[in-house]
Amino acid sequence: MDTLERIGELRAEAEQAVGAAADTAGLEALRVRFLGRKAELPN
Repeated sequence: MDTLERIGELRAEAEQAVGAAADTAGLEALRVRFLGRKAELPN
């Protein structure tokens, strides 16, 4: 799998998770999950 495919998968996963987030705490957890220091995207 190349980098662009993985980015597309992460985007789809993030969009689905954001749509299912119930509150701002859930959104913050997603921000950390997808954009935090140990997240897959920044690495």
